[in-house]
Amino acid sequence: MTRERKYLLAAAGLLAAVTSLKLVLASMGGLGDSEALYAVYSLHPQGGYLDHPPFVGWLIRLTTMAAGRSPLAVRLGSILLFPVTAMLVFDLARRLGGGPCSGLVAVALMCAIPITFVGGLAATPDAPAALFWVLAAWLVVRHVKDGIPDRKPLVHAAIMGLVLGLGMISKYTGVLMVVSFVAVVLSLRRRWALTYMLPALVTAAIVAIPVIVWNQENGWASFMHRLLWSQEGMGMSARNLGGLVGGQLLYMSPVIMVLVVTAMVRAWQRRSKDELMMVVALLSWIPALLLWCLCAISRVAEPHWPTLAYLPVLAVMGAGWDTGLVAGKRRLVWAGAVAALCTALGLCAAATPLATRWGLVDTRTDITNELYGWDRVAAKVRATTPPDALVVGPHWTVCAQLEWQLAGERDVSCVTVEKDDWDFWYPVRTRDPELYPRLHYVTDERFSKLDPFILTMEAVLLSKVEIERGGKVVRTFRIYRR
Repeated sequence: MTRERKYLLAAAGLLAAVTSLKLVLASMGGLGDSEALYAVYSLHPQGGYLDHPPFVGWLIRLTTMAAGRSPLAVRLGSILLFPVTAMLVFDLARRLGGGPCSGLVAVALMCAIPITFVGGLAATPDAPAALFWVLAAWLVVRHVKDGIPDRKPLVHAAIMGLVLGLGMISKYTGVLMVVSFVAVVLSLRRRWALTYMLPALVTAAIVAIPVIVWNQENGWASFMHRLLWSQEGMGMSARNLGGLVGGQLLYMSPVIMVLVVTAMVRAWQRRSKDELMMVVALLSWIPALLLWCLCAISRVAEPHWPTLAYLPVLAVMGAGWDTGLVAGKRRLVWAGAVAALCTALGLCAAATPLATRWGLVDTRTDITNELYGWDRVAAKVRATTPPDALVVGPHWTVCAQLEWQLAGERDVSCVTVEKDDWDFWYPVRTRDPELYPRLHYVTDERFSKLDPFILTMEAVLLSKVEIERGGKVVRTFRIYRR
């Protein structure tokens, strides 16, 4: 057996073990708030949603139709896409000039890093977005290295456009991969502009038609929401910068993040001598810089958004295992070990109540508490409301968890100041007298300041549900009727 085959089998074995672990973890606890929203997307199949493109909803609809409504079924698509993404990084590391071990190193890093491990476990748009982002990078590297579009430009333009389009309907940041692709072609292969780049862009636009049509029919709601409605108070601040820097160190782990930036710098320095390093430099620096700037000025931009730009860089780090381009072997091993430790600590905090029991976290802000208690809340709603009840909440997180848990047994909507998806699915006017007999309100103490229904109308408390973890009450829910 050749060394290359041994390392390939080792990478496949590592991914099989990690995937098995994820399947076990995915069956523990309930859905996080964002996961619940994406699961509800699958109940309302359409071409777009207020916050995201539709692919994650389509994916969850497929897996839940095949495997039921369990948390594992909701997460199954993300779990199964991760090894495919990792094997593309494996091959990309080899194509970037790495030795026999380079692909295994890149895969090991992907398995160790918190954001790539959890991003391949939770049901989020990031899992399909990561797959199409890496696949696009793999195609660009392959096309530039082998000159494939010179022989069959339209065929490979269609393939490239399909991948770019799927990336855009997975996550809006996929647009930045399109920008990077254009930059690569114009920088390295201008002769491809009409025969390869332009057909690829047309194909990508065709794939993105569902999102465009949905937005056109709904007043460009996604773009208005992302660019205007949610951007109050936009501007650079210490809070935003702290969140950006802290987020990169947390999601990637500190040592890995330092090595990623080092690899990006080395790729840029070598761009004039190595075409493939120019490709990686453009595919990483363009989206990273734009997303760093967005996170620095926006209060609602999330610091994990730039991590997609780092995925091709992991292949560069793997390719540097033998050459020392980024770091020596010991430093890479140490970096992977620190990343794995950070991931393990995060999983331990989510799966066990130890952090709460020991008082290490504030129960009001600990997001791991999202995973627990919603089944009890839904059971209490069923017990205290009539079958024709209209259940409403003060925030999309409450509404999403309720709609998923109630499984169509009650109508669910949202009563919020800000626009949300229920304004498109089931708009409710709480001052409509015809709704009064049906209205029931479920509130989470996290959103006590967002209780317009209770504050403006007479309401009767029906029940209270307290969720305990680690011997402490971490969440309190109240159910009211009009």
